[in-house]
Amino acid sequence: MDVTEAVFARVGGVPAAFASRKEVFVEGEKVNWIEIGITKKEFQGMGLQESIFFRFVWQSYLGAIKDYIARKEGNKFFNYIRVAPSLFLAMFYIVGITSSKPEEMASVASTLAFLAVQPVSLSPFKQHVRSEKLFPNVNNLDQEPSDRQLAIARAVKPHEARLDEKTLVISGDYGGIEHLIVDKKGCNGRQKVLNSGDSEVDTYMEKRLKYDGVAGLDQMVIVDFDLEFFRDYFGFIVQRWRGNSI
Repeated sequence: MDVTEAVFARVGGVPAAFASRKEVFVEGEKVNWIEIGITKKEFQGMGLQESIFFRFVWQSYLGAIKDYIARKEGNKFFNYIRVAPSLFLAMFYIVGITSSKPEEMASVASTLAFLAVQPVSLSPFKQHVRSEKLFPNVNNLDQEPSDRQLAIARAVKPHEARLDEKTLVISGDYGGIEHLIVDKKGCNGRQKVLNSGDSEVDTYMEKRLKYDGVAGLDQMVIVDFDLEFFRDYFGFIVQRWRGNSI
Protein backbone atom coordinates (compact mmCIF):
# COMPACT_ATOMS: atom_id res chain seq x y z
CA MET A 1 0.00 0.00 0.00
CA ASP A 2 1.32 3.46 -0.85
CA VAL A 3 1.86 5.62 2.22
CA THR A 4 2.63 9.29 2.72
CA GLU A 5 5.08 8.64 5.55
CA ALA A 6 6.58 5.61 7.29
CA VAL A 7 8.25 5.57 10.71
CA PHE A 8 10.33 2.86 12.37
CA ALA A 9 11.34 3.00 16.03
CA ARG A 10 14.18 1.02 17.60
CA VAL A 11 14.93 0.22 21.22
CA GLY A 12 18.51 -0.79 21.89
CA GLY A 13 19.04 -1.24 18.17
CA VAL A 14 16.09 -3.67 17.92
CA PRO A 15 13.05 -2.77 15.75
CA ALA A 16 10.32 -2.02 18.30
CA ALA A 17 7.54 -0.27 16.38
CA PHE A 18 6.50 0.59 12.87
CA ALA A 19 3.90 3.07 11.71
CA SER A 20 2.55 4.65 8.57
CA ARG A 21 0.45 7.65 7.62
CA LYS A 22 -1.50 7.83 4.40
CA GLU A 23 -3.36 10.89 3.15
CA VAL A 24 -6.77 10.01 1.72
CA PHE A 25 -9.18 12.51 0.20
CA VAL A 26 -12.81 11.95 1.15
CA GLU A 27 -15.28 14.22 -0.63
CA GLY A 28 -12.55 16.84 -0.96
CA GLU A 29 -11.42 16.59 2.67
CA LYS A 30 -7.93 15.34 3.58
CA VAL A 31 -7.97 12.50 6.08
CA ASN A 32 -4.87 10.83 7.55
CA TRP A 33 -5.14 7.04 7.90
CA ILE A 34 -2.78 5.82 10.64
CA GLU A 35 -1.44 2.34 11.29
CA ILE A 36 0.90 1.56 14.19
CA GLY A 37 2.28 -1.79 15.29
CA ILE A 38 4.51 -2.90 18.16
CA THR A 39 6.82 -5.75 17.20
CA LYS A 40 7.03 -7.56 20.57
CA LYS A 41 5.10 -7.60 23.85
CA GLU A 42 8.10 -6.32 25.80
CA PHE A 43 7.94 -3.03 23.90
CA GLN A 44 4.37 -2.32 24.96
CA GLY A 45 3.83 0.27 27.67
CA MET A 46 6.95 2.22 26.67
CA GLY A 47 5.03 5.13 25.14
CA LEU A 48 6.15 4.37 21.59
CA GLN A 49 2.65 4.42 20.15
CA GLU A 50 1.80 7.67 21.91
CA SER A 51 4.93 9.48 20.72
CA ILE A 52 4.59 8.28 17.12
CA PHE A 53 0.89 9.06 17.02
CA PHE A 54 1.40 12.56 18.39
CA ARG A 55 4.06 13.14 15.75
CA PHE A 56 1.52 12.24 13.08
CA VAL A 57 -1.13 14.43 14.72
CA TRP A 58 1.20 17.45 14.82
CA GLN A 59 2.39 16.96 11.23
CA SER A 60 -1.14 16.58 9.93
CA TYR A 61 -2.24 19.70 11.81
CA LEU A 62 0.64 21.74 10.36
CA GLY A 63 -0.43 20.39 6.96
CA ALA A 64 -3.98 21.60 7.63
CA ILE A 65 -2.65 25.09 8.40
CA LYS A 66 -0.66 25.11 5.14
CA ASP A 67 -3.74 23.98 3.22
CA TYR A 68 -5.80 26.71 4.87
CA ILE A 69 -3.32 29.39 3.82
CA ALA A 70 -3.00 27.92 0.31
CA ARG A 71 -6.77 28.23 -0.19
CA LYS A 72 -6.66 31.96 0.44
CA GLU A 73 -6.76 34.28 -2.55
CA GLY A 74 -3.73 36.34 -3.43
CA ASN A 75 0.00 35.85 -3.19
CA LYS A 76 0.96 32.87 -1.01
CA PHE A 77 3.96 34.66 0.52
CA PHE A 78 1.89 37.63 1.64
CA ASN A 79 -0.84 35.30 2.88
CA TYR A 80 1.68 33.73 5.26
CA ILE A 81 2.62 37.20 6.48
CA ARG A 82 -1.04 38.11 7.03
CA VAL A 83 -1.75 34.91 8.95
CA ALA A 84 1.45 35.08 11.06
CA PRO A 85 -0.13 37.09 13.94
CA SER A 86 -2.91 34.50 14.25
CA LEU A 87 -0.32 31.71 14.28
CA PHE A 88 1.54 33.37 17.15
CA LEU A 89 -1.73 33.85 19.04
CA ALA A 90 -2.55 30.19 18.44
CA MET A 91 0.76 29.14 20.02
CA PHE A 92 0.13 31.44 23.00
CA TYR A 93 -3.31 29.84 23.36
CA ILE A 94 -1.91 26.29 23.24
CA VAL A 95 0.71 26.90 25.94
CA GLY A 96 -1.75 28.79 28.14
CA ILE A 97 -0.31 32.30 27.88
CA THR A 98 -3.69 33.58 26.71
CA SER A 99 -7.21 32.23 27.09
CA SER A 100 -8.41 33.90 23.89
CA LYS A 101 -8.56 31.52 20.93
CA PRO A 102 -7.72 33.28 17.63
CA GLU A 103 -10.84 33.17 15.47
CA GLU A 104 -8.94 32.65 12.23
CA MET A 105 -7.24 29.47 13.50
CA ALA A 106 -10.30 28.15 15.35
CA SER A 107 -11.72 26.59 12.20
CA VAL A 108 -8.51 24.75 11.27
CA ALA A 109 -8.48 21.05 12.15
CA SER A 110 -6.87 17.84 10.95
CA THR A 111 -8.70 14.52 10.80
CA LEU A 112 -7.09 11.18 11.62
CA ALA A 113 -8.58 7.70 11.47
CA PHE A 114 -7.20 4.44 12.83
CA LEU A 115 -8.23 1.06 14.21
CA ALA A 116 -8.29 0.43 17.97
CA VAL A 117 -8.33 -3.11 19.32
CA GLN A 118 -7.37 -2.35 22.92
CA PRO A 119 -9.14 -0.11 25.45
CA VAL A 120 -5.81 1.61 26.18
CA SER A 121 -5.72 2.75 22.54
CA LEU A 122 -9.01 4.63 22.87
CA SER A 123 -8.89 6.06 26.39
CA PRO A 124 -6.45 8.97 25.71
CA PHE A 125 -8.81 10.40 23.11
CA LYS A 126 -11.78 10.27 25.42
CA GLN A 127 -9.64 12.15 27.93
CA HIS A 128 -8.37 14.91 25.62
CA VAL A 129 -10.88 15.22 22.75
CA ARG A 130 -14.38 16.66 23.03
CA SER A 131 -17.09 14.08 22.31
CA GLU A 132 -18.36 15.92 19.23
CA LYS A 133 -14.87 15.67 17.71
CA LEU A 134 -14.54 11.92 18.33
CA PHE A 135 -16.16 8.73 17.14
CA PRO A 136 -17.00 6.50 18.90
CA ASN A 137 -18.64 8.30 21.80
CA VAL A 138 -18.07 5.81 24.62
CA ASN A 139 -20.74 7.53 26.71
CA ASN A 140 -23.45 6.64 24.20
CA LEU A 141 -23.53 3.13 22.74
CA ASP A 142 -26.51 4.08 20.59
CA GLN A 143 -24.83 6.98 18.81
CA GLU A 144 -24.24 6.27 15.13
CA PRO A 145 -21.60 7.95 12.97
CA SER A 146 -22.46 11.08 11.04
CA ASP A 147 -22.66 10.93 7.24
CA ARG A 148 -19.19 12.48 7.10
CA GLN A 149 -17.70 9.96 9.52
CA LEU A 150 -19.30 7.07 7.64
CA ALA A 151 -17.87 8.31 4.34
CA ILE A 152 -14.41 8.49 5.94
CA ALA A 153 -14.70 4.96 7.33
CA ARG A 154 -15.76 3.58 3.95
CA ALA A 155 -12.81 5.27 2.26
CA VAL A 156 -10.05 4.21 4.65
CA LYS A 157 -11.06 0.72 5.80
CA PRO A 158 -8.88 -2.19 4.68
CA HIS A 159 -10.20 -3.54 1.39
CA GLU A 160 -10.70 -7.10 2.65
CA ALA A 161 -12.48 -6.01 5.85
CA ARG A 162 -16.21 -5.67 6.52
CA LEU A 163 -17.61 -2.48 8.06
CA ASP A 164 -20.59 -2.26 10.40
CA GLU A 165 -21.93 1.10 9.32
CA LYS A 166 -23.82 1.73 12.56
CA THR A 167 -20.87 1.16 14.90
CA LEU A 168 -17.82 1.42 12.56
CA VAL A 169 -16.61 -1.92 13.91
CA ILE A 170 -14.34 -3.74 11.45
CA SER A 171 -14.34 -7.50 10.97
CA GLY A 172 -12.52 -9.90 8.65
CA ASP A 173 -9.19 -8.09 8.94
CA TYR A 174 -7.15 -10.93 10.46
CA GLY A 175 -6.83 -13.35 7.58
CA GLY A 176 -3.52 -15.17 8.02
CA ILE A 177 -2.61 -13.29 11.22
CA GLU A 178 -5.11 -14.82 13.62
CA HIS A 179 -2.37 -15.03 16.25
CA LEU A 180 -2.65 -11.24 16.66
CA ILE A 181 -6.30 -11.41 17.73
CA VAL A 182 -6.80 -10.16 21.28
CA ASP A 183 -8.35 -12.70 23.63
CA LYS A 184 -9.76 -11.92 27.05
CA LYS A 185 -8.10 -14.96 28.64
CA GLY A 186 -4.90 -14.78 26.63
CA CYS A 187 -5.34 -18.34 25.40
CA ASN A 188 -2.96 -20.04 22.95
CA GLY A 189 -0.34 -17.33 23.39
CA ARG A 190 -2.66 -14.56 22.25
CA GLN A 191 -2.42 -11.10 23.73
CA LYS A 192 -4.63 -10.32 26.71
CA VAL A 193 -6.96 -7.35 26.86
CA LEU A 194 -5.15 -4.21 28.06
CA ASN A 195 -7.79 -2.32 30.02
CA SER A 196 -7.38 1.41 30.42
CA GLY A 197 -8.64 1.87 33.96
CA ASP A 198 -11.47 4.03 32.61
CA SER A 199 -14.55 1.88 33.22
CA GLU A 200 -16.58 3.62 30.49
CA VAL A 201 -13.92 2.92 27.84
CA ASP A 202 -13.27 -0.63 29.04
CA THR A 203 -16.99 -1.48 29.07
CA TYR A 204 -17.57 0.09 25.67
CA MET A 205 -14.74 -1.83 24.00
CA GLU A 206 -15.80 -5.09 25.70
CA LYS A 207 -19.32 -4.75 24.29
CA ARG A 208 -18.22 -3.67 20.82
CA LEU A 209 -15.29 -6.02 20.24
CA LYS A 210 -16.50 -9.11 22.12
CA TYR A 211 -13.13 -10.14 23.60
CA ASP A 212 -14.39 -13.56 24.70
CA GLY A 213 -13.20 -16.04 22.08
CA VAL A 214 -11.55 -15.03 18.83
CA ALA A 215 -13.95 -12.59 17.23
CA GLY A 216 -11.10 -10.54 15.75
CA LEU A 217 -12.89 -7.19 15.69
CA ASP A 218 -11.47 -3.65 15.56
CA GLN A 219 -13.06 -0.29 16.36
CA MET A 220 -12.63 2.41 13.75
CA VAL A 221 -11.75 5.68 15.50
CA ILE A 222 -12.12 9.05 13.78
CA VAL A 223 -10.77 12.17 15.49
CA ASP A 224 -10.73 15.86 14.58
CA PHE A 225 -7.74 17.62 16.16
CA ASP A 226 -7.97 21.37 16.68
CA LEU A 227 -6.50 24.11 18.86
CA GLU A 228 -8.50 23.03 21.90
CA PHE A 229 -7.02 19.55 21.74
CA PHE A 230 -3.45 20.87 21.63
CA ARG A 231 -4.14 23.24 24.53
CA ASP A 232 -5.60 20.42 26.64
CA TYR A 233 -2.86 17.95 25.70
CA PHE A 234 -0.08 20.46 26.39
CA GLY A 235 -1.51 21.08 29.85
CA PHE A 236 -1.64 17.31 30.45
CA ILE A 237 2.02 16.89 29.41
CA VAL A 238 3.09 19.73 31.71
CA GLN A 239 1.20 18.21 34.66
CA ARG A 240 2.71 14.78 33.99
CA TRP A 241 6.21 16.28 33.77
CA ARG A 242 5.73 18.14 37.03
CA GLY A 243 4.47 14.97 38.69
CA ASN A 244 7.50 13.01 37.51
CA SER A 245 9.91 15.73 38.65
CA ILE A 246 8.64 15.79 42.23
